[in-house]
Amino acid sequence: MKKNIPNILTITRIIFAGIFVCLFELKFFLAAFIVYIFSSVTDFLDGQIARKYNMVSDFGKFADPLADKILVFSALILFVKYNFTPAWIVIFILFRELTITGLRLVFSSKGTVIPAMFSGKLKTTVQVVVIIFILFLFVLSKGAIWSLNNPLTISLKVGNWLLFFVTLYSFIDYLFRLDLKSIF
Repeated sequence: MKKNIPNILTITRIIFAGIFVCLFELKFFLAAFIVYIFSSVTDFLDGQIARKYNMVSDFGKFADPLADKILVFSALILFVKYNFTPAWIVIFILFRELTITGLRLVFSSKGTVIPAMFSGKLKTTVQVVVIIFILFLFVLSKGAIWSLNNPLTISLKVGNWLLFFVTLYSFIDYLFRLDLKSIF
């Protein structure tokens, strides 16, 4: 039986999201940082391998985006807990994800597949890069909260605003490109 490497990488990413949370909560920030980077690389690799070797599967179509969301929200929720990211930004990102996923399901039930759009891929890439950057700040600070004048605090705020605006752009892009009238 032929192994589906992309699906194995996707399952690995889900497992590593849990390991990442445990390491982070135990304040092993460097180890958590490394696990997160490794997990992010598996996201890139599973898609490349699946397309190159024609290993795209129904499981992968479902599990890959789910694994991405588990990994992203694992980090974002921890960032809220440690006051590195405002809760309202994470709530907005969650709202966008649930809305677009829900719309995809509705369109799918009517026989229309909503492919990933550039704005969605950009959003995911920016989220991963910003999360890795914030994790790097955690490694530098060992989780300490900084004064408002600290350059790292300014960098953190820029990263959080970037998360918000790229997610907003992607959300608006999907809503305007989808024929929402067709589902009512």
